[in-house]
Amino acid sequence: MSDLFEYDPETRTLRFLHPYAETVLSGWLTRGKFGDYLDDILLLNDSLARLLQDLSVALPKLSKPTRPQEGIRQDPALLFAIGDRIASHGDTIGWWQKSPDEQRTFISSVVAAPHVFCEEDIDLILQSIDNAATERGGL
Repeated sequence: MSDLFEYDPETRTLRFLHPYAETVLSGWLTRGKFGDYLDDILLLNDSLARLLQDLSVALPKLSKPTRPQEGIRQDPALLFAIGDRIASHGDTIGWWQKSPDEQRTFISSVVAAPHVFCEEDIDLILQSIDNAATERGGL
């Protein structure tokens, strides 16, 4: 396979050189975010969430890959792990200052990206955050 990317350190730009480069980058980031080890930087970063969303919009035009369906129930173990990560970084990400609506929006737009979590899964994450905070003596 030919080169996928070209990075210019002077301009700090990444160029996609191969027709499937976006697919590869999206796959790497998504696997890193939701893989066996949840990566905090990928999971809780709004800039990377926007990049994944932008890539997911571009992908159907490029390669028509199989994309996650909206609102499919996720593994409860994953959702509890996500809640624990949010709780453990709550001070850093301003979680405890967010209103309930802002918390739901953060989960659906940042944490879930590029996927769409159904309301029941968001509720489970919120419950997990409350449980983790209680265990840590935070609530």
